[in-house]
Amino acid sequence: MDLASIALAVCLLWALWALGYPLISRWLPVTPVVADGSAPDGSHATVVVVAHNAAVTIAARIANLLAQEWPEPSRLQVLVASDGSTDATVAIARSFGSDRVQVLDLQRCGKSEATNRAVAATPADVLLFTDATTRWDLSAAAELMAALRQPAIGAASGIVRYELDRPESAIGRAFVLYNRYARWIRTADDHANQASVSGACHAMLRRCWSPLAGEETADLLVPAMAAADNKRTVLAHRALAFEATRSTLRGELRARERICTRAFASLPRLLRTLLRSGHGADLARTLAHKVPRWLIWCPGLAAVAGALVGEPGWPRVTLRVAMAAWAAALLHAWLLRDRANTVSHAASYLALAMAASLIALCKRLAGQSVGKWTP
Repeated sequence: MDLASIALAVCLLWALWALGYPLISRWLPVTPVVADGSAPDGSHATVVVVAHNAAVTIAARIANLLAQEWPEPSRLQVLVASDGSTDATVAIARSFGSDRVQVLDLQRCGKSEATNRAVAATPADVLLFTDATTRWDLSAAAELMAALRQPAIGAASGIVRYELDRPESAIGRAFVLYNRYARWIRTADDHANQASVSGACHAMLRRCWSPLAGEETADLLVPAMAAADNKRTVLAHRALAFEATRSTLRGELRARERICTRAFASLPRLLRTLLRSGHGADLARTLAHKVPRWLIWCPGLAAVAGALVGEPGWPRVTLRVAMAAWAAALLHAWLLRDRANTVSHAASYLALAMAASLIALCKRLAGQSVGKWTP
């Protein structure tokens, strides 16, 4: 088989996975939920907000959390962990003067370590996590707590909806399309009682938590932590959160690169945790929907190689036509920017995701770290 045929096969298989996985996931074996008879009463819960130079958003974030609907509002605490902020983040957080708000003014240590220190600073039996740029629906915390009151559940994730920071933002529109697809996959995984979580809106039992190391990300590891304690992770469909999209191509590229780099750093622990706890099916399902997205650059490079140096024949012609159409969509998106159509937005975000995942993998293989996070 020549290079063009192999490249075309790689592209077709990846496309079939991207569209087919959310559909067939509902028919894959479902991990049974086994209750162990224990469930939290929610008597003490803490919302952890790790922030770095978030002076613009931190006041609104804290006010939104203090306004959450909760049976006993005084039992829902807010803990802001400032990761070496050099602006007014700490001062603004402390200005609330509420005994429900605790502020940690940390030296720059990175998001993972700041999260560890925040968790260590609260005795709460339920931990909720969010970002400084997020806004929760007023019932979100209660909805997450309702999910955790089921004895078999160890973690729950809300649904994050992204709003355009600017109505005319082209990169924002492209990301909204991607996020709809990601939600489709997460909803399919929820059917198997092993949903992934969103860093902007999720909660877990403290008994399931274990500290993060290096650049590991809780977004990927929280379901594994719960599984290791024989608990499941579910979506709390009515726990809604809202975030603004990023407005620049550079900002979105850096964000996707950082997400991929931290995912690669978390992969060894994910493998160890699920295999040692006997949750091989959960591991297979997680890798089935994560790895192809991490390696999204593979079909792109294969298509370019096959179109340029493949042997003459219909596979090479097909690849060249596809590459020409993709290039036209990218050009359309570049020239018309905010007036481009949905297809052009999707093509541009696909190219961005490919570049980000490839850069992240190269950096990881070269031993480079993600660096200090900048939201």
